[in-house]
This record gives sequence, structure tokens and C-alpha cells, in this order.
Amino acid sequence: MKLSKNNKMYVAVLGLGVLALGVDRLFLGGGPAEAMADAPAALPARSAPAGSGHAQPTQSVADQLDGLMVVAPPRLELSDADAFGLPPALASAVEEEIRRQAEARDRAAREREAEELVRSLRLTAVRIPRDGTAQALINGRLLSLNAEVPGTAFRLVEITKDEAILEAVGGTRITLSLRPDAAP
Repeated sequence: MKLSKNNKMYVAVLGLGVLALGVDRLFLGGGPAEAMADAPAALPARSAPAGSGHAQPTQSVADQLDGLMVVAPPRLELSDADAFGLPPALASAVEEEIRRQAEARDRAAREREAEELVRSLRLTAVRIPRDGTAQALINGRLLSLNAEVPGTAFRLVEITKDEAILEAVGGTRITLSLRPDAAP
């Protein structure tokens, strides 16, 4: 369908009107609540004539409706909002949630890496002399305390009679145990 010049002008004016209404509602605070706030106060309720059989209302309808309304969150001031972004309070909450989710993903990735590392490393012997440095034989390499495990980001932080505890820079800890099939 081909639009005439007049029809294009009508569509443009209608679009500008919708845009202006959206800006008014979102940023300038226009709406029914503000219009009602500017309206004159409600007249007091009239009582029914005596003996008519009708109960006398204690509040006006407007007062009763006001009592039923759900309290809306405070409206943002123009200084609090950016036409192209989120209000600062909401932006900081969104950024905090994004940071929390990223930390959770990183933690899960570190745990998966640690699980894979535990499967790939084998503790075959532990040596704890009375007057020397404890050592552990991991994947055929004899390592002392605080030594870095080759090919990993872990270092040996503790040795017990049947375990070796490794720790990464981020604080992730894994425990290697002597397997029953390991040579003494």
C-alpha cells in the first residue's frame, strides 16, 4: 500500500504524539494519580434521611477507594533517571546481581577444574621424617611442602600420613588420598 503525502504526515504526527505521551508517563510523572492529587478534596458524605432504612456511610467513596489502593513505590525524580539508562539505584542492583552470577560461574568452573585435577593426580607415597621436611610422591614426582605441583596452579600446603592437601591461589583446596592400590 502506498501512502500519500498527507497520510505520511498524519502517521508522523501520530508517532510524535505517542512518543510525547510515553515521555510524559515515564519521565514527567503524568498520570491519573497525579491528576487526582490536584483535584479538589472530596465533599463530606451525606447521611441518609432518618428512618429510610439505609445505613449511614462513615466515609466518602473516594476515601474508601483511597484506603483500598495499594501503595505505589515512590516515583523517580528527573535527576534520578537517565533517558537512556536505568536509575542509579536500579543500576547498582543490576550490577550487583551480574557480579554475583559471575562469581558463582567462576566458583563452579574452579570446582570442576579441581575435580578434574583430583582425577588426574595420584598420590602414591607420603614421607614424614621426624627431623626433616615432609614429602609426597604425586604423579611420580617427589614434592616438599609449599612446592608447586607441576602442570597445575596448585601448591602442596599440608601432608598427613595418608593425605596431601593442595591449594590454588584463589583458595580452592583439594585433598589427594593414598589409594589402596598404591605402593607403600
